[in-house]
Amino acid sequence: MALPSLIGGLTNKKDFAPSIFCVILSGILICLRIYGMTRRVSRTWVLHGTSSFLVERAITFGLRAAVAKGPASDQSDGLIDYMQTTLALGFLAIVTDLMSLLRCLLVNDTYPSTPADTNPSPAPDICLPPLMSDSKPASEHWVNAWKQREDSVPSPPPISEKVHERKGSPTSSVFDSAATSSWTLVELEDQPRRRFWFRRIHDVASFLGLVALVTGSVGTAMLIAQRRNEQKTRINQAFRTTSTSIALFLTLFVAGMTLWAGRNLRRVNQNAVCWLAALSLLLAIPGSYRLAVMYKTTTAYDSQEPGAFNSSNAKAAFYTLHVLPEFVVAGALCLINVKQMFGTGLHGDPRWRDETPEEKEKREKKEHEEENEKLRKGRC
Repeated sequence: MALPSLIGGLTNKKDFAPSIFCVILSGILICLRIYGMTRRVSRTWVLHGTSSFLVERAITFGLRAAVAKGPASDQSDGLIDYMQTTLALGFLAIVTDLMSLLRCLLVNDTYPSTPADTNPSPAPDICLPPLMSDSKPASEHWVNAWKQREDSVPSPPPISEKVHERKGSPTSSVFDSAATSSWTLVELEDQPRRRFWFRRIHDVASFLGLVALVTGSVGTAMLIAQRRNEQKTRINQAFRTTSTSIALFLTLFVAGMTLWAGRNLRRVNQNAVCWLAALSLLLAIPGSYRLAVMYKTTTAYDSQEPGAFNSSNAKAAFYTLHVLPEFVVAGALCLINVKQMFGTGLHGDPRWRDETPEEKEKREKKEHEEENEKLRKGRC
């Protein structure tokens, strides 16, 4: 009887060393995530999916390392089902975080100009003085260097209620190296309608993510326990394929929307665009790998058949194409300051709609009272 293949094959001695490495790597990234949450400048709950992914991977690969050197009979159906479920849903948790970052990136672009936008201050690189000689005092070298720095920086445009940008380059900085460039005034008005649709697009994507979570859980939770029932096996395989297909679609959707935003939105952070697009495309590798091997079958899970994925080459492909990209993306999200780069704040953008003037006044009044209360306690 043909049995559905296991992603990564049945755990054996070849999995021991990679599993130990993955446990250590998960622990390091968990420590980095905790450190990021302790710092106010990087504290955000947007990466809750990545955090749960790291904890889950530490548990999963810890179990794989524990049973790797034992006989195959020690691995119960429940344990194999658990491992297959976590492998199927792990990268989906990271995809949800990438969707949240994309929402923040898009929504932030729709807000009107702030005083900081309309009155920027130049931040040129520090110009060091040339090498000093014995014929001139050090103070004269510093004065000449300072004059050179002032001459190389273009004067800022006049202050107005509009943001100034370079003509023909919507992503250029206000203070560029060419002092002779022409300036054009560009309105950065509030765009509530576009903000509304960006949020609805994210809501639809989140619903699809929920569908992928449910179908993936149903399709893998009883995959091994029901392997002798052909009808239920076909249903489980259909659920597995549906879940992975939706997750892969969402990953590519995030990459495509990010690239569109980098090209068409005026104030979007180009560094954030590059990071999010690269991480999304990298995370598409595990989904593509899963779809490529999921349809295969085997006669026995502990055999050396190509469909069993127990050979050295099959194990290497699993860790390279499935496990490694996930850890690279999770590590990048733990290392970069997503709160600053994507403007997530503490909770991202959880609003269904914009605040009314009354709601905004009430919220600001409450925040003012809480700030005064903190100041009173600090004086005491």
